[in-house]
This record gives sequence, C-alpha cells and structure tokens, in this order.
Amino acid sequence: MLVNKSAPESIKEKYRRGVMRTFSPSGTLEMDDGENWENATRTAAGVVARRQKLHYSLGLNSNVEHEELPGNVHQRKFNDSNQRAFYGRWLDLVSAEDWSQVPGGR
Repeated sequence: MLVNKSAPESIKEKYRRGVMRTFSPSGTLEMDDGENWENATRTAAGVVARRQKLHYSLGLNSNVEHEELPGNVHQRKFNDSNQRAFYGRWLDLVSAEDWSQVPGGR
C-alpha cells in the first residue's frame, strides 16, 4: 500500500481499510479482473449491447466538501464520477475552437 507519509493517521486508516476491501489478497477484486474487463468490452461490441445507451449516473450528485481532502470527494466508494469527469473534459476539448477556449479544468 502506498500512501503519503505526511497524511493524517485517520486518512491512512481509511485508505488501509479501503485497500483491504478491494485490491489485496483478501479483497473482493484482484489483478486478474483485467481479463473480465476485457471480455466485458468485447461483449459490449455485440448487437444487443450496441442498441443500449450507456448509463453513467451511479453516484450522481454524491460529491461532498471535505475539510481534509482537496478536490472531488464523493460519499460512496463506487460511482461513475471519474467517467463523467473524463467525458466532460473530452467535451471541453473537442468543443473548443482553439486552446484559448478550453476551460481550465473541471
């Protein structure tokens, strides 16, 4: 586990618990899940999947202000905020006429 050594102990403990529940020897996700994601991507290219719209509203409006953590912090561990931020920034970039029109960030 890598964590900033100057982080408060409470943050280190939350991070440790989060890692234990996901990518770790006792977690629910492991490195071999990459194969699952590859197959999910292949399946999404099928006829039925292409007829469906993607749904990225998991955790919508779950962002909170946090006095110790700067940036975008959300109430729930699992949500689509990263995907929404990625596509929002992509939209900023492809919509701008030139670099001077690209917003500073999201």
